[in-house]
Amino acid sequence: MKKSLISVCLIVGAIASASHMRSPGAKSMLLVRGVLATVVGLVIAGVDNLVFEGEVSPIVIVGLLLVASAVMAALWRAQGALLTGVVWLWLPLTHVVKKMLGLHDTLHPNTYASIAKLAIFSLVVVAVGDAVGLALRRSTHSDLQKDA
Repeated sequence: MKKSLISVCLIVGAIASASHMRSPGAKSMLLVRGVLATVVGLVIAGVDNLVFEGEVSPIVIVGLLLVASAVMAALWRAQGALLTGVVWLWLPLTHVVKKMLGLHDTLHPNTYASIAKLAIFSLVVVAVGDAVGLALRRSTHSDLQKDA
């Protein structure tokens, strides 16, 4: 739990410092992107916990995380890669909250160790998506520069 909070603080701090020296328009765009990342994260966590009574295939969640992180990193570069941390956070956080409240969860075994393993695995998935998105952006922009 403490590590999750530390991760959130690091992500928020990095985003805040990245926006510190930007114009007010860029700051409002960062806020919009942050809200969008939160919504995407909540949707993915909702699919994981609510669709088919929480019995959705894990490959669906992996696919959603990969696509979301790749698209955000490709569109918004490093800032998008940071914001995918916001998307990622909601998946393990919902399982922690359900565990703390004693609610039924489809994660088996429903232990903090299992939630930590889920958090690590999903973070790796998001990091791979970020790398794919950044590589895609780099390759498409280098192609545009060669054509110019």
